Amino acid sequence: MLRILLTNDDGITSQGIRLLAKGLRNAGHRVFLVAPDKNRSGCSHSIEFLDHPLKLKEIEEDTWICQGTPVDCVITALLGGIPEICISTETNALNMERAPDLILSGINAGANLGTDIIYSGTAAAARQGRFFEFFWNSFHCAVSCRKRSSLAVGIDGLIHNRKTCTSYGLLEGGYLCKRKFSKHRKKTL
Repeated sequence: MLRILLTNDDGITSQGIRLLAKGLRNAGHRVFLVAPDKNRSGCSHSIEFLDHPLKLKEIEEDTWICQGTPVDCVITALLGGIPEICISTETNALNMERAPDLILSGINAGANLGTDIIYSGTAAAARQGRFFEFFWNSFHCAVSCRKRSSLAVGIDGLIHNRKTCTSYGLLEGGYLCKRKFSKHRKKTL
């Protein structure tokens, strides 16, 4: 069982993040879902916690909303918002014993093709995970809503089969790499 921090930029009401959380939980993982309270698409790597303190509000078991950006969701969760995965200490050193095993972001409502990736809050949240030296990945989907649930199941398979991930180039240097899925074929950045 993995402990996974999951976020997105489409907000807590997004079907993609709910399907991914459900699929991962059904596969036996502990998922800490922390998402923006509203759609933050296109916010890139912006942060709001510099202007005002951010708090997480638990709305159901292991599910929180944040009034900030996707990057704020990751930072707030890891630095005290969720005690079970808090990595901060009184000495400002990071304690990785309680850290999640993986940070995932998505499933994004759009494909974020080409330079769109620069503006994507979904991709930025995954990058923030990398700054904390976590395994990370973000998922962008250009398929119909009906197909997102099967994509969530497929993502769980990628997470568990590291040999396959490595042979297809999904793991590089020990870190899951950014992958994008489209209706017709898998794309790599």
